[in-house]
Amino acid sequence: MTATPTPTTSGLTRERFLADVASVARVDVSAMSDGLAPFEAGLDSLRLLVLIDRWRKLGVELGFGELAERRTLGDWWALIEARERGRT
Repeated sequence: MTATPTPTTSGLTRERFLADVASVARVDVSAMSDGLAPFEAGLDSLRLLVLIDRWRKLGVELGFGELAERRTLGDWWALIEARERGRT
């Protein structure tokens, strides 16, 4: 997947988003795709909390339940973009 830098108001880009997920899941970023289920990629509830905290420090406010109920990384990014559009 080619990740184009699409910055949000917070400064979180899609590229950074995918790199963060890959880092926390301890997999290569090249394995990241929109259709990938984060929990099948190696994330668990504690690692999800790490991501939420990391993104919160960038100004992205997300809840555990909001992400946990979404099936794919594409769904996560769509939520982040929608949240950011609401801030502008």
